[in-house]
Amino acid sequence: MINQFLEMKPRKLFLLTYGTVFCLQVIMVFTFAFQSNQTFGMVGEFLQVLIPLLMIATIVIFGWFWSVGMGLQSYIPTELQLKTNLFKALSLIPFVYAMLLLAFLMYTLLAGTFHPQTLGIILPLYVVAVLCYFYCIYFVAKLSKQPKCNEYQNSPI
Repeated sequence: MINQFLEMKPRKLFLLTYGTVFCLQVIMVFTFAFQSNQTFGMVGEFLQVLIPLLMIATIVIFGWFWSVGMGLQSYIPTELQLKTNLFKALSLIPFVYAMLLLAFLMYTLLAGTFHPQTLGIILPLYVVAVLCYFYCIYFVAKLSKQPKCNEYQNSPI
């Protein structure tokens, strides 16, 4: 699985993460722009498709982070390899948060109820997940820069 992400063409990775979600949003905007009888039910129908697409995009993004963070370690000499324990822990936090949030949104959409008290739980978790996400981006950027700077052979990037 790691090698599949590392060998994936950038355009395919982009289409899997952002292309499908963007296309659905464009369709939704044009549908609402040209219909006079817009109802909340139509938004709910689009969200029932959008939320699973967002889940797929989240899996692809964090799968790519994991593949780069763990897969490129074998191309770097052992004396220059980064410690991955913190990366492993911090990459799971935003992934789990995103999946639980999307599942909660889907449940809220289907049940038709929303309790404002849940924002007291969601917002602090969001801040923690964003900080962990930034660390993942930092780690992947630092790791992907090493083979380029030191010009190691057999590196896939």
